[in-house]
Amino acid sequence: MNKKTIIIVSILVLFGLILGSYFIDSEIYTEVVLWLFVIPAILSVIYLLFMLYVGIKSLFNKKK
Repeated sequence: MNKKTIIIVSILVLFGLILGSYFIDSEIYTEVVLWLFVIPAILSVIYLLFMLYVGIKSLFNKKK
């Protein structure tokens, strides 16, 4: 499988999970789908803050 096929399949799986949370009346299922979206969002914010820290640190560590 190439990269484009993997991306399309993963998007379809996520949409399937979202639609399934509407039709399956289960608190656990809804929580799992929620955390599938919350965890990557938290990790991306941490990554962006780390990159900002590295960028600012490199600005002040330039040798003259």
